[in-house]
Amino acid sequence: AIAVELARHGWHVAIGYVVGFFALLMLLGWQPHAPHKKGPPEPVPAAVQPALGGVRDAFAAELDASGATLVFSTYLGGTQEDRGIFGTRDAAGNLYVGGHTSSADFPVTAALQPRLAGGTDAFVFKLDASGSRLLYSTYLGGAEADRALGIAVNDRGEAFVTGDTRSPHFAGREPGS
Repeated sequence: AIAVELARHGWHVAIGYVVGFFALLMLLGWQPHAPHKKGPPEPVPAAVQPALGGVRDAFAAELDASGATLVFSTYLGGTQEDRGIFGTRDAAGNLYVGGHTSSADFPVTAALQPRLAGGTDAFVFKLDASGSRLLYSTYLGGAEADRALGIAVNDRGEAFVTGDTRSPHFAGREPGS
């Protein structure tokens, strides 16, 4: 029923989910370009980015345990293609989302890597537990294609990201360093 309701509003089927500490369901995925868009599920409480930013945006949406109440939802993306692939929560309930983007204007804050380095870079962003504040957002990548495909967070809130890369100088690393 949850996927059907999101599809009815024009959202692509979510590809990732996180079950929160209070049995809340977090959906992750991406949203189509505006001509196919019917709008996010209504209402959109406390959105970090309330509107589609470009060709395709990552999104995160949290539903309560019954699936009947939207706790929050937000887009996050620039003017090109942005895909949310995975997510996890830390002990404080903050949400970490990763994926990949080809947007040179992907929203970044407190960024390790503030600019797109190649045609496609990985990204990681962290939302507060309410989903209403972007705590950090960064690119991760080099001159070639880079994708984030998984994440884990330790008890200190440090994120460990896995993925794949074609970049010999990934995220500022020299070969062999």
